[in-house]
Amino acid sequence: MKAAVVREFGGGFHTEDVTLADPLGREVLVDVQASGLCHSDELASQTNLGSDVPAVFGHEVAGIVRAVGPEVTDLVVGDHVFACVVQYCGACVRCLSGKVTCLSFSDT
Repeated sequence: MKAAVVREFGGGFHTEDVTLADPLGREVLVDVQASGLCHSDELASQTNLGSDVPAVFGHEVAGIVRAVGPEVTDLVVGDHVFACVVQYCGACVRCLSGKVTCLSFSDT
């Protein structure tokens, strides 16, 4: 599949073919139909904010679930989803109290 890859901070985005492993644990693999690159992605691509490179940014996505990890119970292959994937674990105090900036699923 294709991804906008940042190979070095300040080096811009480069469209490349990437290979992804099967999902583990609570991971979900999504066939992305649309993704946004916002200001935070641009900033993260320009400045080392703690991410390793190479990296794929673009945390606002919409697509169709292709595969789920063995611990996923609320999604199945074929579900339509949209998400802001910013380190949401679904188990910590912050996530359980609803103090996440964005994460949503849709079964439509």
